[in-house]
Amino acid sequence: MSPVPPAVPPDHDRRNRFLLNLAVVIAVGMVAHVFRSSTAVVAPDIIGELGLAAGWAAYLTSGFFAAAMIVQIPVGIMYDAVGLRVTIPLMLGIAAAGAVVFATAEGAAALLVGRILMGVGAGALIMGGLVLCARWLPPERFPALVGMVLALSQVGNIGATAPVAIVAAALGWRGAFLCLAALALLIALVYLLRIEEYPPEAPRAAAAREGFAASVRGSLRILCNRELWPVFAMAFVSYAVNFSVAGVWGGVYLSEVFGFDVVMRGYFLLLMASAFALGLVFFGWLGQKLRSLKRAVLAGSGVSAALFLLAALVPDPSPVAVGGFFLLLGAAGGACGTIIPHGRNFYPSGSIGRGVTVLNTIVLLGALAVQISTGLLMDILFGAGMDASAAFRVLFATHACALVTGMLVYSRARETAPETEAAAAM
Repeated sequence: MSPVPPAVPPDHDRRNRFLLNLAVVIAVGMVAHVFRSSTAVVAPDIIGELGLAAGWAAYLTSGFFAAAMIVQIPVGIMYDAVGLRVTIPLMLGIAAAGAVVFATAEGAAALLVGRILMGVGAGALIMGGLVLCARWLPPERFPALVGMVLALSQVGNIGATAPVAIVAAALGWRGAFLCLAALALLIALVYLLRIEEYPPEAPRAAAAREGFAASVRGSLRILCNRELWPVFAMAFVSYAVNFSVAGVWGGVYLSEVFGFDVVMRGYFLLLMASAFALGLVFFGWLGQKLRSLKRAVLAGSGVSAALFLLAALVPDPSPVAVGGFFLLLGAAGGACGTIIPHGRNFYPSGSIGRGVTVLNTIVLLGALAVQISTGLLMDILFGAGMDASAAFRVLFATHACALVTGMLVYSRARETAPETEAAAAM
């Protein structure tokens, strides 16, 4: 008789299953980031080929963020009520369709439709990964994992810089978006076949047994929680101003002010995206070290505001100085990831899907507002004959002001919900 293999310990099996889930979650996050930032490095080429105004670099991204913002709460309800295994592959399919529309566009309207579809499909994917992690892990381990998942997902932002630039140089920007569509469909298939959204010992979330109206009311309760409003204020500006450089204006800035080609622009944005990934991990660690997520967020945001102010005051920076600016701004911007676990302290575990997507709605609303306003601002400045260097200095000054305003409101935020603080004091 052949020997009977030893039984796998339940905790070991559970860990392996979670790690497999985590790998798939990170892959989805990477694809979501590529969709979000995919136009940054190729925006000058799209604008040049189709004869669009410079403001379209921001308007195309605004279409993505507007769509992503609108679907956050409905998708969050689907995460809790329908499940991740149904919702995530469906969203990836919609994003892939948007990439195909974008790749075959012959005018601004079709480009915008493609970006809107990409926003609908990819806008809430990263939050879906955090929902899965929150279901598998105890609350005290959630903040650390958020930083790691967001940081590893940033490989997608990195992929949207130099790698996209290299693919675009070989296949054109249209070919790059067709490749992105194929990648999204492949990840959707893997997710459908391999994901386990609940641990074996856990029941489905209570929202899965709620009606649609009750789920909507639960989302509105989170949105109307005044304890969260200072957190919302910081979420509104923190990511938006960083992404304004990394995802919209950074490539245009490097092209118009320094004359860099698509590959060189990609390397500079790669530097910023890589530093941002490290910043996500660092500020998550710092929040735990200080025992204050709020202080970690304020520290990173203060550095970002100072960098924007410095960039606004220096008239003719060298390429080396700009590289340092992109590097430090990316690292300091990683503090925005710590806002998500801070918000998690204010809503119950049964509402995790709705909670993280409500908070992400605020993040995307801020990004949308910044992209639309900066697109209008840059069109006005360029239309008035201002040279590119001066126009971007004005842009950086507005970002510094936005961050300082958000920090002033956020400084009034609690670390956690009042009832949690009272329980901890007993």
